[in-house]
Amino acid sequence: MKTTVGTAKNWWKLTFLLLFLFAHARVEAQEFNDFFENRTLRIDYTFSGDATHQVIALDQLNVAPGWFGKRTRLAELLVEGNGQIAVRSRKTGEVVYRNSFSTLFQEWQSYPEAEKTWRSFENVFLIPMPLDTVDVTVSLFNNRHEITSTMTHEVVPTDILIRRIGERDVTPYTVVQNAADKSRCIHIAFVAEGYQQSEMDTFLNDVNIAVEAIFAHEPFQSLRDRFQIVAVQVPSQESGTSEPHNGIWKNTALHSHFDTFYSQRYLTTLHLKDMHDLLAGIPYEHIIVLVNTDEYGGGGILNSYNLSMTHHPRFRPVVVHEFGHSFAGLADEYAYETEEIPMYPHDIEPWEPNITTLADFSQKWQSMLDPKAPVPTPLYYGKIGVYEGAGYSTKVEDALKLFPDVSFVLKNGTEYEHKGRISSATGIVNATTGTIACKATFPNPNGLLYSGIQGTVVMPSSKKDVMVIPQAAVLRLQDKSLVYKIKADSTATAVTVTTQDAGNGQDFIVTSGLNVGDRIVTVGANNVQEGERVLFPAEAKSK
Repeated sequence: MKTTVGTAKNWWKLTFLLLFLFAHARVEAQEFNDFFENRTLRIDYTFSGDATHQVIALDQLNVAPGWFGKRTRLAELLVEGNGQIAVRSRKTGEVVYRNSFSTLFQEWQSYPEAEKTWRSFENVFLIPMPLDTVDVTVSLFNNRHEITSTMTHEVVPTDILIRRIGERDVTPYTVVQNAADKSRCIHIAFVAEGYQQSEMDTFLNDVNIAVEAIFAHEPFQSLRDRFQIVAVQVPSQESGTSEPHNGIWKNTALHSHFDTFYSQRYLTTLHLKDMHDLLAGIPYEHIIVLVNTDEYGGGGILNSYNLSMTHHPRFRPVVVHEFGHSFAGLADEYAYETEEIPMYPHDIEPWEPNITTLADFSQKWQSMLDPKAPVPTPLYYGKIGVYEGAGYSTKVEDALKLFPDVSFVLKNGTEYEHKGRISSATGIVNATTGTIACKATFPNPNGLLYSGIQGTVVMPSSKKDVMVIPQAAVLRLQDKSLVYKIKADSTATAVTVTTQDAGNGQDFIVTSGLNVGDRIVTVGANNVQEGERVLFPAEAKSK
């Protein structure tokens, strides 16, 4: 038995600490209960304008049973966002609730269409239902953190025109995961889009895949029991989603479509009121829309929603990526042809936590950086750094100087005798392959290189303590990679592996599925059957 001895002074400190924590918890509860009741006030707005004008208009007030957002630190913000909604008590004058958001409207304003067209967008925000009269202020910001538009309106809880929703005819939903404490958790609703009633089993399976993909990452993995998750089974008249670039328009529950702002991969819905009507009466704060399509695409807006395709091979990383936008306000860490670069003034630090202009880098991940890390950091560095492409840039020629010499391997497998240099890079990511286009320049004193010659440019990179296997050992089956592992009795069994390209055109790096010392089939893997005895080279030769 272990005996613990403490002084009366220490006991007093501990008692005081416990009393303080208990009192603090009561203060937080009182703060919510003093100003709000356990219902949700859904406020519908219309944001309209063009490239230089913004108009915010109130559309509709709605009230639904239960409040499923934050109940503590009500006026604090995790991220600044491109806009904010604030609730101020008419009686005390203090801000009693605040939240941040981003909008498709503000994003649209940066596109060429906004220079010649005036458009309107639906926006929906959720706040706890006030007990007494409050003033609600909605503000929009530019990329210098300056307010560009603001509107304040009154909410009187006894107003008979506040629409009551979610009290009957609630959309069917399934609880996918229960939180340890449902009163202090994060509520996520997965919503079916483009699934007919007969496809709901497929939707529920897709939800499970998405949940496991998200919670495979930290900090979600360690905090999994703090998330309450439901799957909302909204049926659509037609299966799939609209693909304007292919002339396909579908009648689906949320009217989602690709080609948002004429970007083919950009999958969104503009019908936010329809979406929240379908969710009325369901416990939710964050929304993940799963779209029944095998075409690559997705989209995510902070504290609004995110969408992801479900039947493309990259479903898992995309749903995690889009959740990072809508849940945490993370920025894209790459750029596309249609996006303006730089997206941020170089003298202003972006509010997004995962990108920087170095204007105030100490507030970001500077403390995690090796003091010797080059800035900007070259792509091959392989550690925490400051990599270019996230909506900002420095001089490209300076970054290219940090790239190593490259080799040119001819189609017959021989390596060209002279090394080359990367002379230009687009910085534009191919949405399908995840690659960028670069141009390499090689000396050609003997005229061995000519127009139309084929080969592979190899950029060296170093990785330590990795497992490497021949590419010929790996079999592709749909979205899986398999190898035949040889058991102790010399029979073969297929195992799933995850791999990375080793960059030499011959090998793969194995990141999971095999252990050091495992024996695998490296020659003739296509001809092996499960449970078949495998002959080693010496045995095969003797026969």
